[in-house]
Formats: sequence, C-alpha cells, structure tokens
Amino acid sequence: MAAGSVPQEIIVPNTDPSISYFPQSADWVILMDGSRYQDGDLWLCGNRTASILFTFSGTYFSYNGGMNVDHGQYSVSLDGKQVASLNGYSPDWLHVQSLYSQSMDPGPHTVQISNLDDTGKIIVLDYFSYRPVVREVQNALDVTVASSDDTIMYQPAAQWEQSGIVAQTTHAGASASFPFTGEHIWYYADMGDDHGAFSITIAGTSANFSAFATSPQPVQLLFDRALDPGQYTITVTNLEEGKVAGLGHFL
Repeated sequence: MAAGSVPQEIIVPNTDPSISYFPQSADWVILMDGSRYQDGDLWLCGNRTASILFTFSGTYFSYNGGMNVDHGQYSVSLDGKQVASLNGYSPDWLHVQSLYSQSMDPGPHTVQISNLDDTGKIIVLDYFSYRPVVREVQNALDVTVASSDDTIMYQPAAQWEQSGIVAQTTHAGASASFPFTGEHIWYYADMGDDHGAFSITIAGTSANFSAFATSPQPVQLLFDRALDPGQYTITVTNLEEGKVAGLGHFL
C-alpha cells in the first residue's frame, strides 16, 4: 500500500457474526425498510439490559443508526472501558448516521453499545464500519520467541500457566515482558469468549486492546509495531480479573 494511503472502510451489516446481541438476539425486533437502512433492516430493543457487542481489528470504527422520539440513553464502551454516554432521542426521525466514531491504536478491539434507559426507550443498530489494520511484511531475519522462552518475564510467575503453546493468565495486572533489540515487534496470541481487555506497553507508550471473540480463535497476530533500531521491552498486561489474556509468541 502506498505511503500515506488510508485503508477503505469496511461496512459490517447488523447480521454479521462479529456482532452479538444481548440478552439474546430473540429479544430484538427487526424493522424492515429497504429505503432507509443499509442492509434493508434495523435491529432495535427496549430491554434495560440490551447491549450490542462488536469485535474487529482496525484503527477506527463507526456505530451507525437513526434517532427518533422512542430512542433513549446509551453508553459506548471500548475494550471494556466506557468512552461515551449519549442520547438517541430526537423529536423527529433522523436518517441513519454515525452516532459515534473513534480512532484507536491498530489491533483487535471490542465495542459495546449498552442501553441506559429503564423506561422502555430503545437502542438501535443499522451497521458498524471500521478501517482494517495494515500489517507490515515479515522477513527471513525475524526470530520467533515462544511463550516458554526464558527471556520472557512473567509477573507474578505464579499467576501464569502454560497451556500447550500458549501462556495464559486470568489475573488483572499480571504481565508478560520481553526485552529485545530490533526495529519491529509482532505479538501473537489466541482469542475467545472468555478473553478480555489487555494493554501493550512499548517505547514509553501504552494502548488497550481486546482478545474477546464470540468463539475460540487460534493463535494469531494481535499487535505489531515498527520502531527505530534499538533496544526495547514490550509488556502485555491483563486488564480484567477473571478474563483470559494469553501469549503465543513474539516475533
């Protein structure tokens, strides 16, 4: 991809498997209208516990829906942390639009839209959109460092367990650190519905991500970073007590 170019946004319809509805999809009403909605329908729910969960790997997302008199207050959470509290109310019907959008560090993320209204007001979803991650190409000089390698420091060591090729923890604050010399780092780990938010710290900066997926996923690339040549330490830290954070290998 040419330098400075921006990946095209991907449209994710409301029936995509990367989207989960709670308490369950059967509690949601599907409003059909081919002239108003991206894929011909709008999902809506007035349950106080209603929420929408969307998982993706990218650098930007947009939550899209309409506004109307029967819409209420809702929150937006990114990787387990609430980032906005909004209101979908409008005295008149407003066409589908971006209700919330945000840029973030490239990697896997989870967005949750949650109903905050207990008076029967609804939250809705027409579609999500996001910009995918553009990955750097690996080469023959890159070295794979397995999760069992002695150069990786697990803190506290007693809170980590080796499960096959993956080291895992369910303790908030538990971390895995790897010192290296180079100009690029790749972090590989598994994903699943029992996984949660984690942070990556390197070169004095920290960013949050999520390893949540609606079904178990094999070890895959979750994070990479190009750096100036030099010595660094990358640290992966679990952010959610009782949720899994893992390490397959560094590269």
